[in-house]
Amino acid sequence: MLRGDGVKGIVADGVVGVLRPDGPGDLVLDLFDRMDFGLAIVDAVDHRVRRVNPAACRILDRDCAELVGLSWDRLVRPADPQAPSAESRIVSRTGQEEIIRLVRPDHSPVHVLVTSKTVIDAPGESRLLVQFQDITQEVDSYHRLMLVLENMDVALTLIDRDGRLIVSEGPTKVEYASSRELAQRTSVFEAYADYPGPLHLARRALGGEPGFGVFTIGPRWVEVHARPAIGADGTVDSVAIVTTDVTRREAALAQLHARSTEQEIVAELGRYALDDPNPRRVWSRAVRAIRDELRADRVTIRQVAPEPGHKPIIISATAGPPGTASSPRGRGGGAGARDGPAGSGADAGGCGSPFSRPIGRPDGPAALLTVERATAGMLLDHEVEFLEAVATVLAAADARFQAEGRVRHQAVHDGLTGLPNRTALLDYLSRALSRARPGRSAGLLFIDLDGFKTINDSLGHQAGDHLLREVADRLRDSVRPRDLVARLAGDEFAVLCDNVRAPVEVQGVANRIATRLAVPMVLADRTVIVTASIGIALSDTASLGDSASLGDSAPPDGAELRTAPDLPMGAGLPGDADGPLGPADALLRAADLAMYAAKREGRGRYVRFDDTMRSDFLLHRGVEHDLRSAMTGDELRLHYRPLMTAAGDTVGAEAVIRWHHPARGLLMPEAFIPIAEKAGLIVAIGQWALETGCREASHWGPRPPDAPTPRLLVGVSVHQLRDGDFAARLATILTTTGAGHRYRLCLEISAQALARDNTGLRATLDLLHGMGVTFCLGGFGAGHSGIDQLRDLPIDSVKTDRRLTEGFLTNPADHAILAAVIQLAHALGLRVIADGVETVDQLTGLDGLGCDLFQARDTARPRTYQR
Repeated sequence: MLRGDGVKGIVADGVVGVLRPDGPGDLVLDLFDRMDFGLAIVDAVDHRVRRVNPAACRILDRDCAELVGLSWDRLVRPADPQAPSAESRIVSRTGQEEIIRLVRPDHSPVHVLVTSKTVIDAPGESRLLVQFQDITQEVDSYHRLMLVLENMDVALTLIDRDGRLIVSEGPTKVEYASSRELAQRTSVFEAYADYPGPLHLARRALGGEPGFGVFTIGPRWVEVHARPAIGADGTVDSVAIVTTDVTRREAALAQLHARSTEQEIVAELGRYALDDPNPRRVWSRAVRAIRDELRADRVTIRQVAPEPGHKPIIISATAGPPGTASSPRGRGGGAGARDGPAGSGADAGGCGSPFSRPIGRPDGPAALLTVERATAGMLLDHEVEFLEAVATVLAAADARFQAEGRVRHQAVHDGLTGLPNRTALLDYLSRALSRARPGRSAGLLFIDLDGFKTINDSLGHQAGDHLLREVADRLRDSVRPRDLVARLAGDEFAVLCDNVRAPVEVQGVANRIATRLAVPMVLADRTVIVTASIGIALSDTASLGDSASLGDSAPPDGAELRTAPDLPMGAGLPGDADGPLGPADALLRAADLAMYAAKREGRGRYVRFDDTMRSDFLLHRGVEHDLRSAMTGDELRLHYRPLMTAAGDTVGAEAVIRWHHPARGLLMPEAFIPIAEKAGLIVAIGQWALETGCREASHWGPRPPDAPTPRLLVGVSVHQLRDGDFAARLATILTTTGAGHRYRLCLEISAQALARDNTGLRATLDLLHGMGVTFCLGGFGAGHSGIDQLRDLPIDSVKTDRRLTEGFLTNPADHAILAAVIQLAHALGLRVIADGVETVDQLTGLDGLGCDLFQARDTARPRTYQR
């Protein structure tokens, strides 16, 4: 426009400048150099730059002198596809914004937003006033955003109030993006009319309400977010829609749901398999669960290796009649599906290729799991994993079944011989008694090997085990086919004869056993002969007759059948509860009692239980009962038998226990100590005797200054010495009663008891010996007492058996034995105590043999302690 003062003004995109003539051909633009965006004056004809401001120099990274005179074409990036038309665009499209790429001296591009205006200078020549801004950062950010969008399953859409598409960016693989051009011309409501779900969200957003939803478009799933954009007037100006392809996510969720369901099934099946001991029920539950979860046509579990003589277990579940197929349930797309390996196809029934998995170890499976579907065996990955998990659970259950079977077998069978044990015998016996009918009985033989301990100790435990296995085989060969052979414990066996019609049947079994066991066998290169003591008990004594009926004929091969009243202590009395020989355990105890009676009569005998044994057993059990009461009262007393020298000096005493029974009077140890040992009372009684004897010995009267410390002799059993607290309790007793200076404690141990078993006693005896306790071996010179005891154990003295004292003056053999015992003891540095000295001649004779101390039996009666 022209001003009245002759100064020309220009308006360039809102920037007002004044051109005034300052010199020939020069134009000066007010405020030109002050603008923070690039300005350039370009010749409209040759496109050469006439003037630039400092902001343009900074954008193009060139100084003013370098730019002025430079053709505008040189500033446009040569590689820019738009470069050929850049000049004409500046000339022909003045007043419009364009984005072009200019180039810097280092050839780096710079994106600028260009606007140009045509102005006329004073001479009337046309000039272009070019305004440009650096938008390189914005363009780079846009390109990165587009790169992200093109590589993500996300589409960004902007629609106006009429639903026309303003912006649509994102991957073209999203199905509804193919109708973009139509949406730009008309509206999204027309272009995407087939997708009512997303359009509903768009309408709600145009009404100002944001929305969200997940929809299926063809084979894919999309997640749509629609949010309204509020304009300056407070109304909805446009709607932004973000569409995300979530097909993979939804497929994963579907698989996750399927896996979760399958895991719940596997977990529930695992809990069930842990509780149920029946493989059939566990397998049935598994095949039904697989059939229902996978919609299989047939699921089968077939046992691979059944026990000999048993048919294989086959559990099968089908979806319908043979040959029909149910539609398998999909869990997503086809990705991840694979063929199941072909199985045996034993029960294919017209279905597709079966999928098979072994249950158990691959090299020795217990069963085979087969799944068949009409889809030619196609299973998805998670379905295969589900089947493998079920197979793993069933394999674990099978391992448990086998382990429990072994445990059950071990629980009722002997590990060495494989025979049923006591528990199994009592179970079989109870069932035999419940099946008994009039005229039919259950017979039980209790078998104990004679001299087994001697063989075991002399030849070793390995030979003893071999002997027990051989005995088990011989017993199996000796009984009837329907009889049961069991091992009770150690060298004790039993035979159950069911459905016995007459006593002679049981007698025949016992006779065959005695005969078969008597056959010599070789153990550790030595030939041995084994005999057995057999006790017989019958469940129906009335129908079988009395004991004499079995004693009418002597058994062959030297075995002797008879009744005897010699009884051991037991836990209960046969026939106490349910009549004579009723319960299974009562019948077993009756046979046990009869066996002990047979053993008392000698080797190789069998004896039948009778009422005499019952009566004596009652007597023994009464003694045990009274003895328990005596321990809590004041019925047990200690009497003392003096220990004397040949000159008649008393050097100590032996404490002997007596029982002042309220009804039977004074009882000697022989009448109740064996019962106490078998009843488990001997440890408590022995502890009482030790405490009482040591306490009373601490109050013995004063002795002459030159006299030795008196000796207190107290008998102890092997059971006491094996008690783990015995040494500690004895140490306390010795300390509190002044042992060592008031008396010296000597513990007497039976030589016969040590001969039976002295295993593990050496450490205890050494410990007590270190506490100042001495030991005397009682009853030496008779029975099974051995010289090895004197060598291996810390023995200080021996007490000769009183039977040697009684006969050595008249019996040369007893005299020789007694003399040898005394000589041997002295050679080993041991003191000898002669027991049972009753006459002066005995005293003189023993003194002549070198005996050290003497103990009378009748001439010096034991007496209680008097302070």
